[in-house]
Amino acid sequence: MGTGPRTVGLSRAGLALACAALKRVLLTAAVALGVVPGSASAALPGFRGGLITPGRSVAGVSIGQSTAKAIKSWGGNKTCQPLTGLTQCVWTSNNGKFGAVTLNFHDGKVDYIGLQLSNDSRGNALFRGPLMKLKTKKGIGMHSDDAQLVKAYGSQVGTGASGPTLGSGSHTTTFSTSAGRYVSIIIGPPQTF
Repeated sequence: MGTGPRTVGLSRAGLALACAALKRVLLTAAVALGVVPGSASAALPGFRGGLITPGRSVAGVSIGQSTAKAIKSWGGNKTCQPLTGLTQCVWTSNNGKFGAVTLNFHDGKVDYIGLQLSNDSRGNALFRGPLMKLKTKKGIGMHSDDAQLVKAYGSQVGTGASGPTLGSGSHTTTFSTSAGRYVSIIIGPPQTF
């Protein structure tokens, strides 16, 4: 037996999925901490309505929608324009107290929609601002909890690495909590750690 490190075979596709998942986890953490990596950033968008459709869309922006149409829907600015090769737009509240919204793009289409509330200086979620108005038809949104999600969606609720989920594959909606209440809602590939 050798004394070197054990290696585990991983296909290129598996490695690419793992790297993409790690990037999303790190981005979500960076947004939550208020440290946004080099990407397009602007004040919170002007949402078209307040509907979250699990696995599909948030307030007029859908998974699979073109970069240009998504940015037009929520309003871009100098730093968030539908440029070729744009991979991400982040909208952060101007006062830092109302959270952040992230869109990731792949091949010119939306493949990730992230909503994240801000925290106070002690790390407690700030349940206020425009993100609080975004809800599913069944009333699930920020500040909802797992019991409300199960009551609303029953057996459709799954278990993910960072919280309960609805949907599957690239159309998964993941709900993450702080002190038992939802502070992050992500639509896109399942979040893995």
